[in-house]
Amino acid sequence: NAFYNSNISEVSIKGDLEIIEEYAFWGCYYLKEIDLPDSIYQIDQFAFANSAITEIKLPESLTKIDKSLFANCYNLKSLYIGSKVEEIVIYYFVQTLMGPQLVISFTCPNLEKIVVNPDNKNFHSEDGILFNKTHSKVLLVPQNVNFTSYKFDDSIKTVGEYAFYKSQI
Repeated sequence: NAFYNSNISEVSIKGDLEIIEEYAFWGCYYLKEIDLPDSIYQIDQFAFANSAITEIKLPESLTKIDKSLFANCYNLKSLYIGSKVEEIVIYYFVQTLMGPQLVISFTCPNLEKIVVNPDNKNFHSEDGILFNKTHSKVLLVPQNVNFTSYKFDDSIKTVGEYAFYKSQI
């Protein structure tokens, strides 16, 4: 919880930082801009949750977008995914006294677009929507996409679980 509940509004990290641990920027309600070096290969769960980040370019060396990395990031409009991301946790379950509870990792009501580096071997984006690389599966439609209807082409064979969660389409 390095910056937990701090009043910082901008962070620029230089050097050879490799890991951002869980909850590092949790509750940074004023944090709007963050510049991350490409040396980061791991960002743990909830690292940016409850922050005011408006857009983020994830490092090219990052391999996994962990659960709830952007939970309750109400100002996040644009997300850039680098070339080495192999795994994206879109949803997961937690055990509660009432039984398993579904948790959606991307609770970003203002997210308009997801952009994926074209060199990524696992994911692809088109019109701000996240697909698998072969464009056969819809993985995530941002909640605030700039259109109310969308026609998928014949290459789509599968719509992923919770792909349209709270989307305006």
